[in-house]
Amino acid sequence: MTSKAKKAVSILVVDKDSRFLESISNASSIREVGWEVRVARDADEAMV
Repeated sequence: MTSKAKKAVSILVVDKDSRFLESISNASSIREVGWEVRVARDADEAMV
């Protein structure tokens, strides 16, 4: 018998468009499947 461990999925979205970042971070379809979404406006913010 094998067990399937659920893998955590984390997504980092980098974009200068703040409206896009807000919409993707609040997307219910992404949260419903249990994915974590992090957003950043530029490369410097993404590396923090």
